[in-house]
Amino acid sequence: METTRNNKISLLGTLLVSLLIVFASCTYRRSLPLKGPLDTQTASVQKGEVIFMEHCQKCHPQGEGGLGPAINHIPNPPKRLQIRLGLGAMPAFGKDQISKEELDNLMAYLKALRNNKG
Repeated sequence: METTRNNKISLLGTLLVSLLIVFASCTYRRSLPLKGPLDTQTASVQKGEVIFMEHCQKCHPQGEGGLGPAINHIPNPPKRLQIRLGLGAMPAFGKDQISKEELDNLMAYLKALRNNKG
């Protein structure tokens, strides 16, 4: 009976290692490379970049996959309501964290980031 238990533990360990190898070898980047420096000529895009760096960059580095999924490949950036309420594991950002004007600027930045694909 001890041998059967050891075999099950060994099989489980092998399965876990195999899954780890599979997931570690998968790429998380899903969008095309950026064309170069992002054009931040407009004030709203510049302000949106500041908001993105403060609230979004740590999970979506430059719109790519990180702790959160890539957002550059999405045809439309997240909706304002999704940012307010959170989406899946993404935390909600209330009006006390991101004002309506800041949210508009963030959306302008996300559109500029998405349109900058190569």
